[in-house]
Amino acid sequence: MKALVAGPAKAKKPGMLADEFMKPAQPLLDASSPGGVPLKLITETASPMYARMGIKTGKETRNGYATSFGQTLAAVLCSLASRNQTRAAPQEGADGCVVQAEFPSGLTTMKGKLCLTLERKPEGTRSSSAAVFEGQASGRGRAKRVRDELHQDILNYRTLQP
Repeated sequence: MKALVAGPAKAKKPGMLADEFMKPAQPLLDASSPGGVPLKLITETASPMYARMGIKTGKETRNGYATSFGQTLAAVLCSLASRNQTRAAPQEGADGCVVQAEFPSGLTTMKGKLCLTLERKPEGTRSSSAAVFEGQASGRGRAKRVRDELHQDILNYRTLQP
């Protein structure tokens, strides 16, 4: 399993984080207002404050795969590794597991959370995935893109063999 996940992890492409994107904008903000407020302060304060107020955006998707639970779980771990998403250890359940991951901020959103439930079924594996951005009223479609990319990755990686 480790060898299977190591390949996609090496091939991951680092993206631009929101903080990196906003650094060049700071001089413009400083010039536009007297006593300029550091943009980093805004992003570090506003998002957690909105999250405490219950503001969040996200969606859930359900998919079924005609592959074994183990192959689907391996495909999920490969997908997370290839997309630079940090994950917690899968939590086992009676008929499956829950995998939680955090994905980095992007140009349109701050960092978000992905919760994926895999469930053994006689015909294969059922997955439910939810991508959530706490502290944001809109993710500009990123939650859907994250879920769609995960689904496509599972289809691509599920046939890999160690």
